Amino acid sequence: MKQQIQRTVIDPLQFQFDVFPGLRYQPLPWIGIHEANRGSGTAQRWAAMRPLIAASHSRTALDIGCNVGFFCFAMAEMGLAAVGVEAAAKELRIAAFARRKMRANNIGLLSLEVTPESVALLPSCDTVLFLSVWHHWVRTFGFDAATVMLRDVWARTGRVMFFETGENEMPADYRLPAMTPTPREWLETYLQRTCGAARVECLGQMKAFAPGGSETLAVVERHLFAVVR
Repeated sequence: MKQQIQRTVIDPLQFQFDVFPGLRYQPLPWIGIHEANRGSGTAQRWAAMRPLIAASHSRTALDIGCNVGFFCFAMAEMGLAAVGVEAAAKELRIAAFARRKMRANNIGLLSLEVTPESVALLPSCDTVLFLSVWHHWVRTFGFDAATVMLRDVWARTGRVMFFETGENEMPADYRLPAMTPTPREWLETYLQRTCGAARVECLGQMKAFAPGGSETLAVVERHLFAVVR
């Protein structure tokens, strides 16, 4: 009885509170939320990644820092079994509510703050999404530790990893290295060196935002890469 009240009364109220006044990053069109503050960038990234995911014939996927789960739901719609990893409680609640609403049984959600110690808990999957997370690792753990963690993520990637990070727009306290001669060239070299025998492909520049900004204020662009086995 308590579980039924939780599901039918409390959870929908909590969901309405969580999504007010709107989603910050990703929309959830499957449950009627078609807009988000940074939704156009989400759509742009998905349009670039989807053909490569389809061509890879992936069966499983992992999204590190999945936010409210847009990419997990989109990949599940393609037939993949997807796991979303998120440390923020509110975003995880929203994703879990959406999963129940959609009865998406091929999606799992993992509440986890990924650290040098906990990165080993990440599952191995065919496709891995690693979007706008690496610069946070550099800031928190340092460049060398973040590089080791990236290697661990790549070791868990069966077919393709999608990588994106903050570039020259990031403040100095993120402790990112100077990306010279250009961010694209530096990142391509870094990914090739870190991931070893892989093909690194730049999928273009995607709409992003400087820290504290939005898609309409302080707009920047970041390179999206596919690292392919």
